[in-house]
Amino acid sequence: MNRKNALKGLLCLLVAVLVLSGVMLPQNVLAQETDKISPEQEEYIYINNQSELDSLIAEYTSISSKHGGSIISESRVIFDDNIKNTPMLSPKAFEAQLTEEEIVAASEELLGETTPVTDSKPGLLKATTSKTYKKTDKMPVFGFLYKYTMYAQVTRSSGKVTKVSQWTEQSGLSYPIKLSTTRKWYTLSSSKKNGTAYFRVKKQRYLIPAIPDLAHESYSTQSLKF
Repeated sequence: MNRKNALKGLLCLLVAVLVLSGVMLPQNVLAQETDKISPEQEEYIYINNQSELDSLIAEYTSISSKHGGSIISESRVIFDDNIKNTPMLSPKAFEAQLTEEEIVAASEELLGETTPVTDSKPGLLKATTSKTYKKTDKMPVFGFLYKYTMYAQVTRSSGKVTKVSQWTEQSGLSYPIKLSTTRKWYTLSSSKKNGTAYFRVKKQRYLIPAIPDLAHESYSTQSLKF
């Protein structure tokens, strides 16, 4: 909760206490304080009709496009009482989330570090070995709820890479963020002793609980060195 929301909450509490104590306040006191907080400054907003819903989705679409993504929905979202009573992420808060995600992704804090799995095994030939590497993407804050792990099993013969197998595994919840791999490939260094596995990842962030089909969709390429 930001400072203005906290102050607003304290003011409402104070008014309630004073009213219960029999103290009369001018009717415009709370209204004046509330008016100082514009809808754009709120993290969540409420929608009252179809026109407002269409406008909000249009703003989501514009912001998503600016950040290299898109808004997807199986069909036009129809306004109903369920949506009316559901807090919607404000456009300003939505853009702030996308910006923060870009900063985190750029520093690779979201994906963590490449970790060799300790299952290196000798092959049929003495000079042949196999080692599996992995990289895990966790849901921000609640990482224990969802994990998306990328693997690369690398076979080497006499120190040089001869085979690379790539796959992904998911565990936990796939809401409000769902990841899936659309393409996998790898490149080798000039010495062919090491390289990088790549995963093209589609990310879907579902925006509103009351509208399960409405999501922000974006793509990124994740790398796993071996």
